Amino acid sequence: MAPHFPVWSQNATGMLQFTVWTALEAEGFGASLQHHAAYADEISSGILSEFGLPETWKCTALLPFGGRVGEPGQPGREKTFKPIGERVRVINDIGALQSTQQIIPPQPEPSTATSTAFLRTVKARRTYYGLSKASPISDAEIRAIVESAVTNVPSAFNSQTSRAVVVTGKSYQKLWEIVRAGYIKSLGDKAPAAIIQQNEAKIGGYAAGYGTVLFFEDQATIDTFAAQIPAVAAHFPVWSQNATGMLQFTVWTALEAEGLGASLQHHAAYTEEIASGILAEFDLPKTWKCTALLPFGVPLAPPGAPGREKTFMPIAERVRVIA
Repeated sequence: MAPHFPVWSQNATGMLQFTVWTALEAEGFGASLQHHAAYADEISSGILSEFGLPETWKCTALLPFGGRVGEPGQPGREKTFKPIGERVRVINDIGALQSTQQIIPPQPEPSTATSTAFLRTVKARRTYYGLSKASPISDAEIRAIVESAVTNVPSAFNSQTSRAVVVTGKSYQKLWEIVRAGYIKSLGDKAPAAIIQQNEAKIGGYAAGYGTVLFFEDQATIDTFAAQIPAVAAHFPVWSQNATGMLQFTVWTALEAEGLGASLQHHAAYTEEIASGILAEFDLPKTWKCTALLPFGVPLAPPGAPGREKTFMPIAERVRVIA
């Protein structure tokens, strides 16, 4: 899975960008996400040199922040929203359901929450592998969480490339059978029996949950924006990976705040049989590229892998403050 780490890195930096951005705005700051270091090596190398940063650090974004002056967005350009039915689908025992959310959601009321409460939910989000077929909230509430996240998580140039599908019921079992069959086949005929059994058990654990949120990026939308803005066309695939990371993290954190456990899986990236099988089974557009699967349910065990305690690198190796 070595080829996938650069993509997962872009997902992770998107999660971090969104978390810091949201926490700062919760404290009253205004901010915007900029990508100048990607436009010219002179900028990226100049930043590393000026501040004595390791040459192995690649700048993925800049987040200028400060006291707010004026309204959000660009003057004279109202933010628009794609119809949520084009971006979120819900599939259960009675098939695909259409969304009833407004095409243009109302502007949210200003939040009175501080970063402390927000970061508490961020810290509480963990990876849960042991799941049950139960949910403390209704399907309608799960759907509302996903639709709200898809609507409000930002994207470069408001491109709104991210898509999501919520799968529950018998369709959920079909999903994980596609994953199981495709992944075990990808291991090859010579794979040791112990390896096959180990992966069968892992996938069985995901299939034991209540539902799964599938995340996609619409390649047609990416291509359209790249054609419209050729000066930065090469960067849209990277920004798409940042955006899907932001969305994955938002949905994951929100579901866990409601008492659900979840883990982020990437089986659709491992073999084309899984990716194409998912699109065919659920009649999804061929331009949708699956970026992750988030199986969820009420946790049956503590977070993390048994016998593997979560460790943290010294924060001084990861964060520097320059005044």
